Amino acid sequence: MRFAHISDTHLGFRQYNLEEREQDFYDAFAEAVERALEERVAAFIHAGDLFDTPQPPIRALHVFKNCIRRIRDAGVRFYAVLGDHDTPKRRGMPPHTLFDIHILGTNGTLQHTILRESGEEVLLAGISNLKGRRVQNLNEELRKFDSLASGYENAVLVAHQAVKRFLPFEGAYELEDESLPKLATYYAFG
Repeated sequence: MRFAHISDTHLGFRQYNLEEREQDFYDAFAEAVERALEERVAAFIHAGDLFDTPQPPIRALHVFKNCIRRIRDAGVRFYAVLGDHDTPKRRGMPPHTLFDIHILGTNGTLQHTILRESGEEVLLAGISNLKGRRVQNLNEELRKFDSLASGYENAVLVAHQAVKRFLPFEGAYELEDESLPKLATYYAFG
């Protein structure tokens, strides 16, 4: 089964307050979608920070709406977790809920689904971004992954978290190598 994995698209970000830079982000996302569709993927996985803020500009919503329409028209499923940029800071709905897409791991829980295609089954499990005091909860939820994954030849973990090995600066990471599930055949991190 073929997947497209992308993260940190930050739709709506206007770097240096330049409209051209905002357009660059839209163009890069649209190009990634087109490339994934050319590759005939079964699912599109977005590992967090789809939007740059939980209240993106209308233009960012419009660009995503057009891209998600192309994805759906091709019969491709779209799965996402929330990153730290697109998670509402207070109670509220993330902009993702405006579009009928699969959001995994909201409310601090590991959520999963089984993808089936041509006789193949893949476990896809994800958890949205958790930081600070919630890292203990993150580790507890990740411990559930291996029991879910046992019995599947392929298991994908989707998260928007930093791993110490790759960001070794104090306070920059949430996970250590030993807290990562062992039965994941692919880590779709953002």
